[in-house]
Amino acid sequence: MTTENFKLKLSSPKLFWLLLIFLIFIAGSYLYLVNDLIFKAAERENLHRLSDRLTLEISALENQYLTLAETVTLERAYALGFEESSAGNAIFAVIATPRLALGPAGRILNVSGGHEE
Repeated sequence: MTTENFKLKLSSPKLFWLLLIFLIFIAGSYLYLVNDLIFKAAERENLHRLSDRLTLEISALENQYLTLAETVTLERAYALGFEESSAGNAIFAVIATPRLALGPAGRILNVSGGHEE
């Protein structure tokens, strides 16, 4: 049985430069990853602030909606141009005057407020 020895023949200057290149690579990787971590943390904080601000805006809009929903009466609906239209057992309020809307390719479409029976 024979054994072979592997000898790495490196001189001191070659070993020094090899270790220096490895150290520079490790230091560069470390700086890159720390920098990336800092920017990701700042971005996460900005997203959290945006989420909080949007939550407050949604709450304010929901409060405004509930306040306006309490003020809706049949008399106000009639004053805004709605009229009663029955379909079976259900009663719906629809707009009596037709509206115009833009469709595909900028064409004007006639969008009625509902069908009248």
